[in-house]
Amino acid sequence: MKPIRPIKMTLLDGKDDGRRFLTDKFGEINNAAPPPPADKPAFLATREHRRFTEFANTVRRHRYIGLCWGPAGVGKTLSARHYPAVDEWDAWQATLTEEAQPVPQRILDSRTAFYTPTVAATVRQIDQGLPTACQ
Repeated sequence: MKPIRPIKMTLLDGKDDGRRFLTDKFGEINNAAPPPPADKPAFLATREHRRFTEFANTVRRHRYIGLCWGPAGVGKTLSARHYPAVDEWDAWQATLTEEAQPVPQRILDSRTAFYTPTVAATVRQIDQGLPTACQ
């Protein structure tokens, strides 16, 4: 049986310029990880962060999916937030209005997505949430 109407495989309509993906108003991006406190100290690049950066570069170079695990408090989340410039993205997105400011260069150079699934996330939820975070 033929489909009633053809399936249009696009995220953008004729009048949509993609700005809705920047404003986070459609509720698809995972907000599970809390934002860092406003009065946080400057990021300190430790030996463990340098190891994380080496790991992340290798994962990106070989096109693998990397998974970090370990005891709490060693800096996994802080390193993961610093690597793709998530803090700069949050600061830029907080000032986003109808007249968008230029995206900071560190964010444009990043080419990395930061995605934190919930603890009990199913494979289906990750399969749907990860591409959305990459947009």
